[in-house]
Amino acid sequence: MSANPLDWLAKAEGDFHSANWEMKAPAPNFDAVVFHAQQCIEKMIKGILVAAAIPFERTHELNLLAHQVRQAHQQKPERPAWSWDPADLAAIQPGAVLLRYPDYSATSQDAQRAIDACTRLRASLLPHF
Repeated sequence: MSANPLDWLAKAEGDFHSANWEMKAPAPNFDAVVFHAQQCIEKMIKGILVAAAIPFERTHELNLLAHQVRQAHQQKPERPAWSWDPADLAAIQPGAVLLRYPDYSATSQDAQRAIDACTRLRASLLPHF
């Protein structure tokens, strides 16, 4: 795993662009939109944890990772605090695992909510890099 937060950000930006690109496709794969939105935020959060030298588990659980960012601020108050809307994390969390299996498929509304949530979360995370 890279110890350079900017490597994590670069990967996250690729996922952000992929989610948006797929959403604009003539026949979008809504599962892929939600997946890339989730991956964008997961990688951004992990990059912030790397920057703060806070170890993290190999997990896709965004709530757990988000709370680790909060702990990083509490342990090192010089690090900027981050707040988030839990509904935004919930909108993209299905992209981590749930959408990889045939029992669930994202709708166009799910994909749009994921893009919107990812865009808001990304904007709130970028100043931490």
